[in-house]
Amino acid sequence: MVTTSGVQRDPPKDLAGVLDESAQTLFMTELFRGMMLTLKAFFDKKVTVSALRYCNTLGRQVYYARH
Repeated sequence: MVTTSGVQRDPPKDLAGVLDESAQTLFMTELFRGMMLTLKAFFDKKVTVSALRYCNTLGRQVYYARH
């Protein structure tokens, strides 16, 4: 018996059932891994450098072009 969320059911006996169960498991695993990667990137330290601060520390004037 396969138990998922409290529901007992028989394991699949044909190829289509086995592939369906495998695809669902793989999908949930990849979805979880993707969410963990997203959360990790969300909470990482940002590496963007402000151009204005950087140039001011070097003693250069910054000219911005009009677009």
